[in-house]
Amino acid sequence: MTIRHDLRKVADMLLQVARPWLVKTKSSPLLVAIGLADGTLRHVQVPDDLAEKALQSGRNKDRFFSLIRDMVQANNATVVAISTEAWAGKSTEAAKDIPYEELRRLSSLNDGFETLMSMGLVERTEAIIVTAQDADECLMLTQTFRRREDGTPYDLAEPEERRIPQSGYEGRTKMFGVLTEETIR
Repeated sequence: MTIRHDLRKVADMLLQVARPWLVKTKSSPLLVAIGLADGTLRHVQVPDDLAEKALQSGRNKDRFFSLIRDMVQANNATVVAISTEAWAGKSTEAAKDIPYEELRRLSSLNDGFETLMSMGLVERTEAIIVTAQDADECLMLTQTFRRREDGTPYDLAEPEERRIPQSGYEGRTKMFGVLTEETIR
């Protein structure tokens, strides 16, 4: 019998570790949780020096998330969640008039994030991003914040939740479904 994990509960668990860590140390840890069919949920904090290297470049990110995908498959995992600190794009009023497909197309360009910013469609902000997914769905929690000059985070917003069917989810953090060069880039 397979026990289904609640994606929001798994995501909240990681956020509950990442948020106070961010406030205390001015840096959010890279966390990974893998849920197994028997209901076991294993989570690890990637050591800071490895996390920094893993997220330093696109190539390193590809390698890191490929390793997580291998772990998910080798353990027949039913859920995986990853928490990272990252830049996030907060949509502006101007973006509301642009069809979603066009925004996705623009964001998929090499300099997509910068393109969207230059067009006034997003504002860059820092965030803790938790992505929790199973074979059916991907849930993303994004909690934005600002930093003072000394690096201390403040103005932590309420997490925004976004759910995407696994069949429509793409990117290097994709762990389930059709895993091809096109769907994990």
